[in-house]
Amino acid sequence: MRRSSRVLIAGVLFVVLGLGNWIMGTDRAEKYEKRMRAAVAKVGPSARIPFSGTTTILEEYTAARELYAESLAKHEYYRIVHRGGALLMIVGFVLATGAIVRRLTVPALPRTGSNRR
Repeated sequence: MRRSSRVLIAGVLFVVLGLGNWIMGTDRAEKYEKRMRAAVAKVGPSARIPFSGTTTILEEYTAARELYAESLAKHEYYRIVHRGGALLMIVGFVLATGAIVRRLTVPALPRTGSNRR
């Protein structure tokens, strides 16, 4: 098998894996963004303020604030998955394109019986 064939296979796999991550990351990030908006609608803008320091110990910790904090963390995670998927697609596209160009421009060496792997 030519090296360009292996690179082409790797490139296509990267594109497929990246596409899956990109789609899933987009879908899940939107889901958690909706949950964040719902939490803000229940409590108000105070749901966006994280708990820190002495003054926040006395504030009421509602389920909506907990939902917002959890949704924010997951939203950020899935945004990273989305970006990583886009990066994998780009890398896969570059690898596959390079392998195709190499396959078209560089002639295959004739196979001899003694150099088989």
